[in-house]
Amino acid sequence: MVTAKPPKKMNLFKSIKFFVFCHGMLHLSMLLASIFFKTSISNIEKQFGFSSKISGILTAVHEIGSIVLMGFVSYFGTKAHRPRVVSLGGFLVAMSGFLTTVPHFINGPYVYNQMTMNSTDLCQVKESKIALPSEDLECNNDGNTGSNVIAIFIFTQLLRGIGMVPIQPFGLSYIDDFGSERNIPIYMGILYSIAFVGPALAFMLSSAVLQFYVDIDKSLKVELTSSDPRWVGAWWLGFILIASLVALTSIPYFFFPRAMPKEGLEELKGRESKPKLLLKSVTIESTLQNNTLGKFIKSFPITLIEMLRNPIFLFAVIAKCSFSIVISGQATFLPKYMEKQFSIATPFANFLIGTISRNCLVPLTVRE
Repeated sequence: MVTAKPPKKMNLFKSIKFFVFCHGMLHLSMLLASIFFKTSISNIEKQFGFSSKISGILTAVHEIGSIVLMGFVSYFGTKAHRPRVVSLGGFLVAMSGFLTTVPHFINGPYVYNQMTMNSTDLCQVKESKIALPSEDLECNNDGNTGSNVIAIFIFTQLLRGIGMVPIQPFGLSYIDDFGSERNIPIYMGILYSIAFVGPALAFMLSSAVLQFYVDIDKSLKVELTSSDPRWVGAWWLGFILIASLVALTSIPYFFFPRAMPKEGLEELKGRESKPKLLLKSVTIESTLQNNTLGKFIKSFPITLIEMLRNPIFLFAVIAKCSFSIVISGQATFLPKYMEKQFSIATPFANFLIGTISRNCLVPLTVRE
């Protein structure tokens, strides 16, 4: 009597398709974390008296950690357990998001009566026949900015930049190693499609949370409305929500193996022998383990120099950097400019930009 074999249980964490799904969710949450800081920068300026100079420095600090570590970490990925490193990076980004809210809770309620229309440096100094002291003409004033607040924001931005380093290189290389050649373009297309959705969702989320007053957690009576220039929205609430999402989407990476059977090998069973199939399935894993630290240190500078001597690669990098310069400034200061120039509320400005983010912000966010 022949008994039917029970069907094999499918292990999701050995499926490259499930990895693509998880990486897409993490990629989306990373885009939210990256863009949301830019959308809420004008409200942070009002609450802490930052100038646009300080805001520009804070947004640029995020890139420092990425620039210093990106090349080294990407090359070192052949020795690392890539899913777990991606998870570690995600938790660093989540920690950065939670720590970003600390200045709101340690500085007490926001005193809007002391704020003026020219609290930031997007202001106009009217001509006057009366000689004014130099400090009255200083448009680029940092207001009541405290060094401790700036230090916290700098640290959290650096932490976020470091945490985002392994996300894309390790995730994409993992998909490229274990996905089938036929499906890899589809997987990459899915991830890049998410980049079109992420910026719009970040602006919409910002538009929603900034309609709540910044001190909503303190149960204070507020006479302002969201259309008042002195209004500051609950920017910290958005960071808590996004940081929670990043932490949640980082958990599954702990359960993915260092190496999994390459997708599509089952389709070749009729054409290749079993030893060849087993050899293909373990080739990548053995390659990951044979690269010693000494070989890595010696080969990294050589590989870097060879890449920089490649004119196609070099000009592609220069073109990407040149375009990112324009897009980065636009994403950071366009909402603020619209608020000041056209006298519109921050939530509405973010809503407007969210509708056009598909065209103006995607090239930047794909990299981030």
